Amino acid sequence: TFGRLTPATAAAKSGQVSFAPAAVFGSLVRSAGQLAVVQGPIWVALLVLIGLVLLLRRYPDDHVVGGPSLAGSDRDELDAVVVDTGGWTVWLAVALLWIVATWTTLLLGGYAVKGVWIISRYVAPLAPPLLLAAGTLAVSLADAVGPGRERQRWAKTALVTGWVATVALNAWLFFGQVVPHARRFPPGVQECYIGMGEWLRENTPPDAVVAALDIGAVGYASERRVLDLMGLVSPEILAVGRSLGFQEMVANGAWLEAAGPDGRLAEYLVDRNLGLPRWQGRTVRGVTFELLKRCTIDGVGLREPQPWTVALYRLHRNER
Repeated sequence: TFGRLTPATAAAKSGQVSFAPAAVFGSLVRSAGQLAVVQGPIWVALLVLIGLVLLLRRYPDDHVVGGPSLAGSDRDELDAVVVDTGGWTVWLAVALLWIVATWTTLLLGGYAVKGVWIISRYVAPLAPPLLLAAGTLAVSLADAVGPGRERQRWAKTALVTGWVATVALNAWLFFGQVVPHARRFPPGVQECYIGMGEWLRENTPPDAVVAALDIGAVGYASERRVLDLMGLVSPEILAVGRSLGFQEMVANGAWLEAAGPDGRLAEYLVDRNLGLPRWQGRTVRGVTFELLKRCTIDGVGLREPQPWTVALYRLHRNER
């Protein structure tokens, strides 16, 4: 019954995880979505800069604004000056773009292969090389437009506009999104997760096992062993999540059969989802969910601003 060895628990105990292409592809899609949310404007600006640099260096103007037309040896001499003074920035920008592309591929690909449940801050390490490449391309763009006061003035205007837009975007994110969220979220954690953890500490045996999507406050307040459904501190869950995909594993109830090193299975669940409690009254894999408590917590950031329902269940395992 409770100790029956299923394929999921066998994979968890043996540490052998099958490669699941569908799960890897799904993880890549989610990672790309998170990247688009937090760094989309930077990537768009980078692509525009690349296009402008390539266009201006492929089709240079035939004359200098505000000066006489050039032809023959004079044109060749001017082209040589432009290449000599600006060519290094092109190759430096290309090198940095390769670094960004390689770093992006390795980071997102590593997350996908390892089955990491992506949240937006996990792609933050991509920002520094991305901004460095954008800055280098901006310098290359200024060199590519060639001599002439009007064109140089245009290049400087474009750079200043980009700088102002970047500062404005970050100011909006910080003051319009981050600060209000930082003020609203802690009370929700205190009311929902700390409150449910305290209930578990007062109403469950000391050796009870609690499964949870967000383990920090629940584990701290309950003083109970937690089964981390994101797999960060629970190897048995990590194995199943890598083979099925974490979201699929949680939704289909495969985690219910993942036993810890001592063979114990989860007896309670603290879940977080949109809308009504999704497990209330259901029986999944021979386990019936009894709703004990519920509350609402503020969204967890830009990508998930809507309120979430947090629900505490007791798990009744039926004989099979």
